[in-house]
Amino acid sequence: MIDLVPLASALSGLGGSPSKGMQFAEQICTRGTSFLRFDDGEHRRVRRLLTEAGVVDETGTVVAVRAAELVVVSSIYARMWEEPAPPARQPRLVFTDPQGQPDAAMRLDIHIADVIRSARKDLWIGSAFWNEDGVERLLSVLEPAVFNRGVNLRIYAQRHGQHQPHADRLLNSLGRLIGDERVTLYWFQGASHALMHAKFVVADGTRGYLGTANLTSQGFDVHVEVGTELFEGTAEQLVGFLDRLTTDGIFIADDPNAPGGVRGHSGKV
Repeated sequence: MIDLVPLASALSGLGGSPSKGMQFAEQICTRGTSFLRFDDGEHRRVRRLLTEAGVVDETGTVVAVRAAELVVVSSIYARMWEEPAPPARQPRLVFTDPQGQPDAAMRLDIHIADVIRSARKDLWIGSAFWNEDGVERLLSVLEPAVFNRGVNLRIYAQRHGQHQPHADRLLNSLGRLIGDERVTLYWFQGASHALMHAKFVVADGTRGYLGTANLTSQGFDVHVEVGTELFEGTAEQLVGFLDRLTTDGIFIADDPNAPGGVRGHSGKV
């Protein structure tokens, strides 16, 4: 069948790509050569090569076995010349620069806001520390997500020990989000010396942010912070990790009606 390689190459040239040439070979095998024109030089050349290779006899009838061999050769030829896949998209790093970052595409706070704006179904947000100014900035994109688009919002935080003041600020600042059925607040229930230290935002399990910056005004503006974009694979992994920790009771859903306003159920929402 090696003698069919020049014909496979000619079909590739006729179609503009090896994959199109393979489609022409399949068309010849099943429907004949009627698509080949007589008023075009390249088409006439392909007709001649088909006859010389024995794919078509002198009367123009397709020789089935030889045509099937041409399909096989054209398929191999297409795979050999297949265009390489584009390189995997590399996640960007995003930053908080106390001296000011001129490139908006690299600003950590802008990236977080964009992630939240992109959510259409679910949001997962977590931070070790919170303050009023930081939550207020988040509310400008969280409230439209929840109230306008109907997004389910899950917030992860720590409440005991040194984090109690931050938890209180979070509760006080969330305003009308608290109590909405689409919003669930999860409190970390690990050992007293343990910390819910992760800082993240994930939208729909497909994109997000993971980095050093707490979701505070200092994390957005003052500190030196570095984070990275999350794409579908890594965003999905993070959501799965949070689900497992919730199922295992490491995070407990807040119950504002319970004594102390904290203890609730564990498990996926």
